[in-house]
Amino acid sequence: MPVMGSTAAKPGNEDSVVTDWSVDPDDWGYFLSRAFDEWIKKGAGIVLVNMFETVVAQTMGRPSQLCVTAEFCGKALAIEHDGQVYSCDRYVYPEYALGSTSDEHIGTMAFSQRQQSFGYAKRDSLPDYCRQ
Repeated sequence: MPVMGSTAAKPGNEDSVVTDWSVDPDDWGYFLSRAFDEWIKKGAGIVLVNMFETVVAQTMGRPSQLCVTAEFCGKALAIEHDGQVYSCDRYVYPEYALGSTSDEHIGTMAFSQRQQSFGYAKRDSLPDYCRQ
């Protein structure tokens, strides 16, 4: 795992573990901070921003509303125009294809052992400092 602030955590560096098209973590944090401040002042309770609603819910001891901040994931399947189903809307890559709706019922794919393993892999592969 890259150390926070290291070149391995930033896109465009030779030793980076993220893609070149990834958003720089400092830029993402800056954007989220400014957007949250605006949302609190003008939009909370009026404009739904899933990421911010989830932060508030989790601060209140409620479970995450989004897979990305949940202990485990796997409930945000992606279905493409051709019927191909993927494990996650963020992982629309061949290695995460579950099948096609023309060959298999989506419920069978959604509750398959492969999809369950995908969902728990996030929790089971995180280092201790992330789990804490």
